[in-house]
Amino acid sequence: MPPISTEQRQLHTLGQLLSAGGYQDVPAMLRASLERLVTFWPAQAGALLYQSPSNEQIAIEYGGLDADAARMIGEVREVFARRDESSDPAIGYYALDDDRQLMEISLRSANQTVGLLHLLVRERDVERSEAAQPGEDMAVLLVRALGGEADKLAMLRHAEHDLRELHLLYQVSQSLATNLDLPSLLEEIRRQVPEVMGAERCSIMLLDEGSHELVLHTNDTHSGETREFRIPTDRGIAGWVATNGIGQIVNDVESDPRWFDGVARDIDFVTRSILCAPMRHGERVVGVAQVLNKRSGEPFNDQDLRLLTALCSQAAIAVENARLVRSLKEERDRLLAKEAEVRSAIARDLHDGPTQS
Repeated sequence: MPPISTEQRQLHTLGQLLSAGGYQDVPAMLRASLERLVTFWPAQAGALLYQSPSNEQIAIEYGGLDADAARMIGEVREVFARRDESSDPAIGYYALDDDRQLMEISLRSANQTVGLLHLLVRERDVERSEAAQPGEDMAVLLVRALGGEADKLAMLRHAEHDLRELHLLYQVSQSLATNLDLPSLLEEIRRQVPEVMGAERCSIMLLDEGSHELVLHTNDTHSGETREFRIPTDRGIAGWVATNGIGQIVNDVESDPRWFDGVARDIDFVTRSILCAPMRHGERVVGVAQVLNKRSGEPFNDQDLRLLTALCSQAAIAVENARLVRSLKEERDRLLAKEAEVRSAIARDLHDGPTQS
């Protein structure tokens, strides 16, 4: 058996590296792959762009990209979009100067172009010998297949995330369904939703249809007492959501003209970003839920809004059930009080009648 060359060993290692196995997330896999590709080629530096099936873009750089290379890569990235596979050449070259070129290889998954690899190489490294060409062709095939491995890992992690959310949503809905005391229920929602959403705080504002105000009850951080705030539905992001019935993602509240910071100032809480969704019961909006500031510091996204909307649907049903139970109890207490009053009147009449005769 002929001995295995250094380049063959490198290709074997590269092939193993570009497999998604063993990586916990897509950025880690892409980062490790880019570092090995820069070393293998060899290249002075590299950049990798990948767009997931959910259209999330991941951009990674490794090594020292100068201003010209960074500008050219940036221009290409700005117009890139995941697309059906075209007849683009396997490798493209962009001349930077007499000695350096920017090499471009597309990442493929099934019949789609899903990303781009850029390597900053010297002119003399581009002019490879005929003996090295098969190895380069194999490396190009491995790079192009990297998109498929990234897609597999991205879809796996997305499915795992969805399963975790469904499990948490089930747990929360089961918990809310068994609580029919309104104040306790609202406190439970405020406690559980931030855990599910990975946020710092949750505010529940119920709609007072008579006064057209959102009513918020919150604990004072200093005194521990419960305070009530009333916010007109024509003020603030929450008021806009209650009026229009459409969830909102605001990742920079200071730049949103609807932002009303009166409550935040009063309770001494710094709000940076808001995720707000209506609590619907049938066609009626019975309130809104606000989730404030992701603990990770990341911005809220559409998936977060979908999850909060689902939680709000469960919460709205629970709130209406608790209100119905409270209303029935109040009606029962009223009837019992009326019955006691009638009984007392009858007893008084029976007692007074013989006395007067």
